[in-house]
Amino acid sequence: ILYLIMDKRGLSRKLRVFLTLVACVVFILSAYSLTLVISNLTGYSLFQNSIQEFGKCLIEKDVIFYADSDCLQCDEQKKIFERFNLNIDFVNCDTDKYACYRDNIDFVPSFKFKGKLYNGIFSLKEITDITGC
Repeated sequence: ILYLIMDKRGLSRKLRVFLTLVACVVFILSAYSLTLVISNLTGYSLFQNSIQEFGKCLIEKDVIFYADSDCLQCDEQKKIFERFNLNIDFVNCDTDKYACYRDNIDFVPSFKFKGKLYNGIFSLKEITDITGC
């Protein structure tokens, strides 16, 4: 390998760059591994805790998710919630038609927040921007 990176100036500059990159990668992997070890020892994960707080905030602010069983977009939105174990208020318009009628749900997936409907699939960031959670 050293033969391949040598040129007329020698290998010192290229070797220094290579070793610097290797050191950076090792440092990043070590820091990541250390955070995993600390999380496992203490049982505390900052990310998981903030996701739980986010879900709690959505429930406290009465955010409601409307969907139905035959909706592919609804399934995509549900997967986003399931990926982060978010339990928010959910109304299935197939089984609770009256609730969807009462809340004027004409499109699924939809969210209701402070009396306003938001139609479509939303990322967690978009939901955060809308709700302030």
